[in-house]
Amino acid sequence: MNKDQLEYLDTTDGPQICPKSWAMLGSDTMVEGMEIKWSGALSRLKNSSLKRKVDTYNRLSKMSRFDRRALFESALQNKQYKERLRINVIAEKTVVADEQTLEITTSTKRPIPFQVNPDIVAPNKKKSSSKSSSSSLSNLATPLQLPPRTTYMSDFLRYAKEQQQQENDYDRPSAWILSSGTNVDSILIQHAKALKCEDPIHSFILDTSNPKIMRLFSPEDQYEIKEPTRPRVPVNPRLVQFLATLHCTTILDLRTRLKTNDSDDITDYTGNEDLQEQRRIRRWAYSTLLSMSDLFEHRDTNGYGTEHQKSEQWYNLHIWRMLDDLLLNDPTLSLVRGEISSPASSMRKNQASREPGDRKKMGHRIDGLLFARWENLEVGGCEIGAEEHDTEGAKYLQDGLKLMKLLKDQHDRIQEQRPTVPRLEIETIGLQMLGRTLVVSSMDWRGGSFLRYRREQPVMVPITVAQTKELLRCMSQILSVISRMHKNIERIRHRQLGSLIDDLSDPFTTPPQSPCPPPTATTPIKKKDSAN
Repeated sequence: MNKDQLEYLDTTDGPQICPKSWAMLGSDTMVEGMEIKWSGALSRLKNSSLKRKVDTYNRLSKMSRFDRRALFESALQNKQYKERLRINVIAEKTVVADEQTLEITTSTKRPIPFQVNPDIVAPNKKKSSSKSSSSSLSNLATPLQLPPRTTYMSDFLRYAKEQQQQENDYDRPSAWILSSGTNVDSILIQHAKALKCEDPIHSFILDTSNPKIMRLFSPEDQYEIKEPTRPRVPVNPRLVQFLATLHCTTILDLRTRLKTNDSDDITDYTGNEDLQEQRRIRRWAYSTLLSMSDLFEHRDTNGYGTEHQKSEQWYNLHIWRMLDDLLLNDPTLSLVRGEISSPASSMRKNQASREPGDRKKMGHRIDGLLFARWENLEVGGCEIGAEEHDTEGAKYLQDGLKLMKLLKDQHDRIQEQRPTVPRLEIETIGLQMLGRTLVVSSMDWRGGSFLRYRREQPVMVPITVAQTKELLRCMSQILSVISRMHKNIERIRHRQLGSLIDDLSDPFTTPPQSPCPPPTATTPIKKKDSAN
């Protein structure tokens, strides 16, 4: 292993270690060489003093050679693709033409649309004379005028400058200072200024799963940044016991178990629990196993787990319908599916740049929005992809950035609508479903101008009945996330009821206002060509 691979194993958090990312840091050109060095990487994780690294070894050592070979081959393809792009990167340039053309900016990262310089005269259709040609030559002799900065960088720099000039303003959030004295805001702002493409930092989002960002801090500071602010919400033990009874390893055993529908048979009810809610969730677990058993048994016919290409709608209808079935009759939470526009994102975009007479701008279009039923308040969202992409996939990165901005807009909207709720008690949750993989993420505030974005360890829906345990684990995580969102809504509602009582007792009292959050950066949009 080279130096970069060793540093990746030592500095990356255990659950975030990926064999493909590790392989891309090496210089091997054959899968066999990667296999030989991977055994050394596993032994390094096994001998680590950190428990999370040892748990990662136990997880990665169970990976089959076939799955690992597929990851290594994908890493080789990505490395070869980057080598082919290197020529284009060297040729990256900025061209500023004379008065007869437009100002063009070319980039291999993110092509920016044509931009007209207001100081340049519009092109004339008539043939230019010698006088105009001489004037154009004189214009070319002047220093080149560079195009303006992109929107996300200009928004970020403007707010960062205002923050430095108004440090004593009580309407702005104070900096996030760790126990070691590290100023998180200052480090992230300086790092964002050096970036050449859009990053979540430009929207004041700290992505704790990004190793390049976390390397800016010491190990002690990283642990404090990632430390959860509230305890994990466990699943009801009675529901866990019922899920355990559904564990089978063969189709025959699973069919025999599902013949007895005992989801409504709760004999140990004590009277202190919500009997109707437990029955609803037990019915959901039974119906989910029943539908998945058909996919397991008829894999050769429906192609589940055997064909590489499956559409996003296929996974939505046959796999992740379990989420719709669970939230259909949920008394607290509702799910709206189907490329819906977020009202929170739309509100942020229109408040920032809409002028009188302009058309209303649409918010982020997401595959699903999660609302609190009692007041139609956005508390989360979900995004579905067609294939299982890793952390190097474009779908993973693009949808991840969109989901981050959506959760931040929802977080800021809750703070705006509920000014009496402390920011530390607000949390929005996102679900990113890529093929059979489920990644749960959350957005909360710890201090300063940045919101913290955390990804939890992904879980995967199995393709065979022998791995029913993984399916039950995925269902248990979904139940845990829903219970967690119930707690978040309960905290917000409790604060609102307490504020209502105070307002009624003293109607002339002004409620305390939470500090104003920084804006979310605007992503540049490519202009569509006009129809001929």
